[in-house]
Amino acid sequence: MSTADERIWQQVRTLLNGATDHVRLIAPFIKLEVLRTVLAATPASVQRIDCVTRWSAAEVAAGVSDPEIIYLIQEDERLRVRLCHNLHAKLFLADTAGLVGSANLTRKAFGTTARHNLELLVEVDRDHPEVQHLLQRIDLTAVPATEEMAASVCEQAKLLQETEGASIIVAGEDVPSAAWYPVTRRPDHLYGAYTGKADASSAVRDGYVHDLAFLDVPLGLDEATFNEAVRQRLAAIHEVSRLLKGERLSNLDIQRSLSERIGLEDREARRVAETIAAWLKHFDHFYMNVATWELRPGQEHV
Repeated sequence: MSTADERIWQQVRTLLNGATDHVRLIAPFIKLEVLRTVLAATPASVQRIDCVTRWSAAEVAAGVSDPEIIYLIQEDERLRVRLCHNLHAKLFLADTAGLVGSANLTRKAFGTTARHNLELLVEVDRDHPEVQHLLQRIDLTAVPATEEMAASVCEQAKLLQETEGASIIVAGEDVPSAAWYPVTRRPDHLYGAYTGKADASSAVRDGYVHDLAFLDVPLGLDEATFNEAVRQRLAAIHEVSRLLKGERLSNLDIQRSLSERIGLEDREARRVAETIAAWLKHFDHFYMNVATWELRPGQEHV
């Protein structure tokens, strides 16, 4: 790794050189070749290398993060990778010594490419109260990364690249854009797709992948927590807001809104309205009164 201003990389390498037992690498964005270089620079005496990052389909599609780092475990058995969906902190620890600041594990952050970022890392002790607070929060919320998770996120990212192209924006800290509408007509199989256990045709699977990519749900959730995350995402859909106020919502209401707001043709608006209804029935407490159907809050009594 050589070029330009490598000050950040030199700081990290010096920190690693002093490690004897335990290294922690905490950053939202981690690129494969950079992590491989960091592992090579870590002394053989180190027994554990804990890596904490986050994987988002939008971020992977934008090229700022590589889920393929999971396969480095096969090259270095000291490595463990965990995922923390709302991670933003950047912290590198070698035993009790550390660096904290703005730098991710990327070439642009480390200054090893001509077009590098202006970054900052400052020395910090592992026992600093804020460092301890961060480590405790990570231990409470992070989940072990798996090859299945990596493959799923990469598949979602590929679909985003094919469908969104240059419009991909790296995900921020807030909920995804409310412009998303569900695609798959079988929401009861979505959790199976999320966990990699759904068996479906390629066309149906594309629908699952699309919805999971835009939902941007944290990885590693149990089904109840997953369903709650989807409910929150559904609440961001403009047409659903009336239901959340306790009002009724008919298929014609949804179709009219979709046509007026985003210009859907009648047939497509009808299909999207039916799909939204199916998702609300599955993930929330709404039922459908058929004919010209409408959704009503509550449980259906039969």
